[in-house]
Amino acid sequence: TLPFGRRDGLTKHHLAYTKGRDTPYELLEIITLNPNSVSLRPLDSSMRPRDLSGKTVQFMELSK
Repeated sequence: TLPFGRRDGLTKHHLAYTKGRDTPYELLEIITLNPNSVSLRPLDSSMRPRDLSGKTVQFMELSK
């Protein structure tokens, strides 16, 4: 969960990513989007959410 959301310009059309371990990046999907927060889940089901603790997350907008 991150402390920004819709008020900061995020939409359900955004995909999140971090620097990867075995791949160049790790993809995350938005599961909950609120005005002031967003909750993310790794697309790789073998990844544990705690593995993401402290990582920098970046967002990109997907074409609609």
